[in-house]
Amino acid sequence: MKSIDLKTWEVRAILAGCKAAALRAMKPQPESAYRVFDRHEDTRTFDLLCGKTFGGILCDFTQNFKAPYWPGDILCVRETFFEYRGRFYYKADGMHEALAKWGIHFKWSPSIHMPREAARIFLRVTDVRPQRLQDITEAQAKADGCGTFEEKIAGAPLEAFDLTAKAALKEIWDAVIKPKERGIYGWAANPWVWAIGFERTSEKEAKHESD
Repeated sequence: MKSIDLKTWEVRAILAGCKAAALRAMKPQPESAYRVFDRHEDTRTFDLLCGKTFGGILCDFTQNFKAPYWPGDILCVRETFFEYRGRFYYKADGMHEALAKWGIHFKWSPSIHMPREAARIFLRVTDVRPQRLQDITEAQAKADGCGTFEEKIAGAPLEAFDLTAKAALKEIWDAVIKPKERGIYGWAANPWVWAIGFERTSEKEAKHESD
């Protein structure tokens, strides 16, 4: 079973039934790629067609990239959490104010540190494909959960959620990309991304399918 790290707003969108997709920047970025050329089920890879000038002549070549996930993979979601007396609490649940009133002192741990036994959300990958970020459709942006919640997300302005889902995605995307990396992975850079589709599954089914 693989894992996927999700932001707090993404977890809330999944719990609300409003998120069935995620975008992840391809790292490293393809060199001068302009379209998907082929897909290989056996190696879980994609060939991207690229163009480069050699000796004044424009030549095409392919680069092969391995997808982080593949249809049928089971993922456990890692999210921001903390553990108290053997119990796990999750930031997405919004219980921190109540916990503070109860006198429980805690410090959030980032999703990357969440142990497997703390996972409560499990996903089955239904689709994976590489594409340019700005080619995302309105339907894809809605599946990503954008525009679902009227709250400030990682620095994205509230006004973003009064826009189309794709416009909201642009605001959110740039808000979570580190400033020093926006020249490569920011919306204006139009990077290649992995578009990942998924559906929720139960913990029992996830463990059964992973055995």
